[in-house]
Amino acid sequence: AAKKAEEAAKRAEEERLAAIVEQERLERERQELEEEQRRLADEKKQWLDTESKRLEEEKVAAEPFLALRAQTLMIEEQKKREAEEWTSFMACTHLPDVRKEADLSSYVALWEEERESDLQKALSQSQEAINVTIALDGLVSQAMAVKDEAATLKYREYITKLHKLIVEKTDYATANMLEHVDKYTSKDAAGQLGCQLSVPSGQLKFGIWVNIAKNLRLKSIDYPDLSLSTDIPRPIILQTVAVRMIHYRKDPYSPFEAGDFFTVGGVLVIEVLEVPERPRTVKAHVPDIKDPGL
Repeated sequence: AAKKAEEAAKRAEEERLAAIVEQERLERERQELEEEQRRLADEKKQWLDTESKRLEEEKVAAEPFLALRAQTLMIEEQKKREAEEWTSFMACTHLPDVRKEADLSSYVALWEEERESDLQKALSQSQEAINVTIALDGLVSQAMAVKDEAATLKYREYITKLHKLIVEKTDYATANMLEHVDKYTSKDAAGQLGCQLSVPSGQLKFGIWVNIAKNLRLKSIDYPDLSLSTDIPRPIILQTVAVRMIHYRKDPYSPFEAGDFFTVGGVLVIEVLEVPERPRTVKAHVPDIKDPGL
């Protein structure tokens, strides 16, 4: 029993000494780590001080060059503006100079008041308005480049207003066309009555088909000049409706939406529209057709 007690006491002493040794080792490692961290922090501070001094010296040395560069940029931008103004003047266009807010505001206000019922003219005006929005996009980019938030917001508001008017004017002219669909109806080579119209342009493609013949064998609507086509839904083949296709190269609905998704390739709108009842001749009298409205 005495021998076992002696062995236990010996083991306990060995464990105590081992714990002391381990504690001393951990303390040395902690001190070494702290010393290494202090050394690295001092080296980083010295490097930052050196780099800051070097960058400041380079900035001072580059100031004459940067000033000359800024002056050259101003001169080139002035030349560009003068060239654009001269080109616009020589073109004798009725479109506004987007750099002049008075011109731009007058253009939008006058077009907003106008009620153009002719489809071809309305689409031509819409194309012109799209060209104005493209010019405004350039001003938005310039304003964003110099962080001019007020100018950016102003030009974007004009773009939004024009996009809204483009949709409204196109809808109004389409409604008028459907009210007077007989003017656009003709016979094909087989003597079949039909109504299909397409208007291609650079930024807007417009196609409309009116179901006049109610031909059950007709499967699709094709617009070769627009490179557009669509199948005809079976439920509407016997109904007096119209199918309108509009492709906008510029998104008129959400041009400034930010996020993970954005428009690529423009926006294609396909709509089935109700066609008003066609007027009937009553004792050689054709009733007046109401204003199509919107």
